[in-house]
Amino acid sequence: MKAYIEVENGISTRDEINGAVIIGLIQKGDTRTDTDEEGFETIVDLWQEAIDAGAVMLTDEDKAATLAEQEAQAKKQSDAELKLAGVEFDGVMCSATAEDQHGLADVEAVVRGGLNINFHFENGTKLLLTSLNIDGFRSVWFPFRLGFFE
Repeated sequence: MKAYIEVENGISTRDEINGAVIIGLIQKGDTRTDTDEEGFETIVDLWQEAIDAGAVMLTDEDKAATLAEQEAQAKKQSDAELKLAGVEFDGVMCSATAEDQHGLADVEAVVRGGLNINFHFENGTKLLLTSLNIDGFRSVWFPFRLGFFE
């Protein structure tokens, strides 16, 4: 079974013939001579043969778009991990996910009104929020959270 993979300087080929794996490199302009059933020789354009067999050739724009997408996915994954790890406040690692933000918005007014709340973060930690520490908490947590939106 023949497989084609685009590489920097051409198309890499991988072919299994009688149990042996043969690896080669095709570049534009590469040809081979075949003899047809009637004995006539024909020149085969190996590059076009690879394209016809399914080798996917990417333009520079396609490659740049693919690379940008891969980098965006990596950043998204990294950001998600950092948000879940969180930021430290009073010895507690406070995650900074969207769920945490929604929950904090729901309880902030109550805490400011004098009710102490053990807030459970998405990463599994909890922090006792009080009217005495809510401003200090906000000064640490919100800049960390907002850092993901720059």
